[in-house]
Amino acid sequence: MDSSHSKRKSKSTSDRNVSCCVCGGLQKDQSSKFRTCSGCKEKLGVRRYYCSRACQKDDWKTHREWCGSKDFWDYPHQPLLASEANFVRPPALSCQLALIDSSPDILYNIAPGTDDAFRFTITDDKMLAVSFRRARDKAFSTRDLESIILLGEALVAAVEAATASETPLDLRVENVYRQLREEYDAPGVKDVIVALRRGDGDGDGLMLLERVHQDNMTNHPSDFWRAMARPMD
Repeated sequence: MDSSHSKRKSKSTSDRNVSCCVCGGLQKDQSSKFRTCSGCKEKLGVRRYYCSRACQKDDWKTHREWCGSKDFWDYPHQPLLASEANFVRPPALSCQLALIDSSPDILYNIAPGTDDAFRFTITDDKMLAVSFRRARDKAFSTRDLESIILLGEALVAAVEAATASETPLDLRVENVYRQLREEYDAPGVKDVIVALRRGDGDGDGLMLLERVHQDNMTNHPSDFWRAMARPMD
């Protein structure tokens, strides 16, 4: 089964918070519909949002260098990423890398080898998919805790949104936590993700992936997209 990115269950796709890529302001409803970059939309099929003409004009100072450029949107596939010397990957994580290496368009394989196996993708927002892949690759290479939590929250949300399964939801969610433990051996991840899914924190209604992505887009966006072509620090 393939699964595309999903928000918290209380939000529909039409209610999703669109953020301005310059100031980070959120589009609250359709009455305040944001502008988009026509060049990126027409040439690449991706949307870059602005809350006002002033923000769009300010962004053009740097965005003009890569507007509509396919090179800035194609995140390079890096087969079987090397890990840091002090991080020995568990067998489960090595298996995950091998699965992704064989199907680079898949962002993550959930419950591989089971009846509930499905492949996680983000098809409706190419920029968001790049932010996920960068966090995923950082987790793969360094076992960075924040990146693991980001991945886990997004994967749990996808499992909660999936309906084509006879397995009880609570068991499928618990299997995601077990998979993360086997892949990263990072204690405490489940408790943090449960708190995030419960809505603890700053109350902005966004997943960690969305907040990290908003920061990527708002703070030095041109540098962020250029960095896609380089190995992460």
